[in-house]
Amino acid sequence: MFSPELLCELKLETLIMSYQSVIKESEEHCDKSDPSSRAFFTFYAMKSAYLLVSLLGAENLNLHESDPLSRNLGNGCVDEVQMPRLSDVGKASNSIISAFESGDRVSLLRSLQEIGVFELCPRADEQLERMGRFSKRVGGIARLALLVELVRFASELREHDALRGFLLESWEWRPSGWELYNLYIAEGILSLDSEDWKGAVSCLEHSTDACLTNGATSLSCGLRAPNFRLADGLLKAGYGASVLKHLAECQDIWRLRWMPMHDWIRAIESGATPDLLNSSVVAGMNLPSCRMFLQWMHTRTLVADYAAQAPRRSKSRREVMDERKMLTEDGRRFLSEGIKESLARELGKSDQEES
Repeated sequence: MFSPELLCELKLETLIMSYQSVIKESEEHCDKSDPSSRAFFTFYAMKSAYLLVSLLGAENLNLHESDPLSRNLGNGCVDEVQMPRLSDVGKASNSIISAFESGDRVSLLRSLQEIGVFELCPRADEQLERMGRFSKRVGGIARLALLVELVRFASELREHDALRGFLLESWEWRPSGWELYNLYIAEGILSLDSEDWKGAVSCLEHSTDACLTNGATSLSCGLRAPNFRLADGLLKAGYGASVLKHLAECQDIWRLRWMPMHDWIRAIESGATPDLLNSSVVAGMNLPSCRMFLQWMHTRTLVADYAAQAPRRSKSRREVMDERKMLTEDGRRFLSEGIKESLARELGKSDQEES
């Protein structure tokens, strides 16, 4: 998801804002009486904390038992993870930035501890395993959403054994749409790393097929973050033609005008090798704060999706695009009518008050 260079480019302020947003969404939408709901939102907070620890290099600050601050930096027990309070995160955010910029190690650690970062991520190098154990608290098909997040995390870290385990469990849920797209990308990364070029290219092709089964699936995939890790690896390995085809199909799925695919296609066609992992737009879409709420809402539809076998791509590309266009236009009309009705009601109230 993030190259080291791009993680630095995102800047500390962005990751703190993302962390704060995750805590805010959790306080507003988490059903505290539902263990699965609590676990789901805490899971994304754990990933957000991991990004902060990774950027700050907090796991390399040479903490010792003799250091009084090191004694309470989280105990690593997934049964005792506590979410921080939004008010605490807001108060300490500026202190973290100031301490980081000034090189004040003690203040930095204290501020990170105050906003619960070390409670959620005691050790960056153990966070994948920890999140994997924690995800088991989410039951039923909703667990597929977290499994896919773990698949993406493991593929970013190139933790192949863990990745195979998460993939094996994910396939059992008969995924479709964006979930299926990500599983094919991850399977392709395993093929890429073992130099099975044919298998990697096949997975790349299947990944976009999963998002282009129909207009509704294409729209749903387009709302959530793309993953160009496999395409980037194949491009660097000399499979430019396959990557060009993939990027053209991605343009039909992720249609926002600021997406980078058009520029990448032009660069590849001119003989260049663009870095597909260094897009700040795609990185922003991949922040836990951007993914969490969309995934939470999506879990509501997973039960219905699971009732049928994942659909194969049976419609032509044109049919899918026409269906997507129709759905988009219907949505715009619905929103337009809703806005007009709201305005009419407000104007009616004003007329009554004036009379």
